[in-house]
Amino acid sequence: MCNSNSNPNLKRVLQIIHVSDMHVLAARHPTAPGIRILGRILKTISNTLYKILIDGTAPSDPYAPIVFPRFIEQVAIKDSDWSGVPTWIIDTGDHSTFGDRASLSRAQQYLAGFAAAGNPGGPGNSVNNVHGNHDAWPDDFPLLAPSKISAHTNMIKRPPSSYAVQTAQAPIRTPLPAIGAEIQLYTLDTVNDGFWQNSWARGIVNKSQLAGLYTLIQKQQGASEALHLRILATHHPIHYPPPRPRYEKVVADSASIGMHLSDPQNCMHLMLSGHTHALYPEHGKLPTSHRACDHDPPGNDRCQLVVGSLMQFDRSGKRWPHAHQCQVLRFYQDPGEPQIVILERLLAARDPSRAPGTASRRRTTGGTGEYKLIKLPGQESCTEEMTINL
Repeated sequence: MCNSNSNPNLKRVLQIIHVSDMHVLAARHPTAPGIRILGRILKTISNTLYKILIDGTAPSDPYAPIVFPRFIEQVAIKDSDWSGVPTWIIDTGDHSTFGDRASLSRAQQYLAGFAAAGNPGGPGNSVNNVHGNHDAWPDDFPLLAPSKISAHTNMIKRPPSSYAVQTAQAPIRTPLPAIGAEIQLYTLDTVNDGFWQNSWARGIVNKSQLAGLYTLIQKQQGASEALHLRILATHHPIHYPPPRPRYEKVVADSASIGMHLSDPQNCMHLMLSGHTHALYPEHGKLPTSHRACDHDPPGNDRCQLVVGSLMQFDRSGKRWPHAHQCQVLRFYQDPGEPQIVILERLLAARDPSRAPGTASRRRTTGGTGEYKLIKLPGQESCTEEMTINL
């Protein structure tokens, strides 16, 4: 286990375990054979859509949610430096592959297990999740089942999923005591459930959500002039890691959304997302200051952090060597410089596994064994640091 920051002047204020893209399949899905046939057809029409379909419908490792709670317990309970500090488990969507009720229910069971491992009864501990574009699939590939979408969207609004469809949220917060401020988590739903758009994994944030986000921020701020640290959780990245696709996978009108989020009254310091199945910024390349992120949109002073899949198998072989991963974000405050927050990022992953009978990294299928903190490339340390000026 890698050590935390040893500066005795720093006060530990929050730990976030960020997971995404579980892609649970509760059982062999009845449409799977048809998906393979559709894939062969799409490959002759659009290689891009073919890759979206094949990669997005890969199954997940059922052993991963058994071992992952042990990692949570290790960093949230057994690590004496952090056992008394609030821990948030944030999941940024794609709990399922086909959006079927059984898989969505199983995913919620996994999240409950993660919560139990993180000691939800501890001070300020909490679990929050948003849904992803695959959770809006109507038990089938959207292009093949447009008539089922409306009923499915209504279904995922109800328990056990209870997703906040096209609704902004301000679910959790924790104190930044040195300046009487808070770390605040907000969420936006970026899912576009249109049969054409969701087949291309495109996202959307409508104007009513942005207006709702503004209202929530103002409510949390009140009459106070406190300098809060604000975090936004979404499934699709607002700033898509380069190279940005021209159409598929991205949030529509992201430039306009970015302008809204860069307004001083709507300021978001960090944005946490999934969707791409890859860590961003890359391991070892986290900027040393959030002002150096240059993530446009939404622009300077806003940092987009993306995490890969927690447990989905890798059909493309492009996620080497950390196909199964999460990121741990640790926040510190120096009472002597209370307007500066130190963020540590640590990557946790399972050892890479390969398809039987091959040594090629392009045939990497996922992960094996326990989740563990990964050393930075060419270093003995696991931690990257970024300063956030409030």
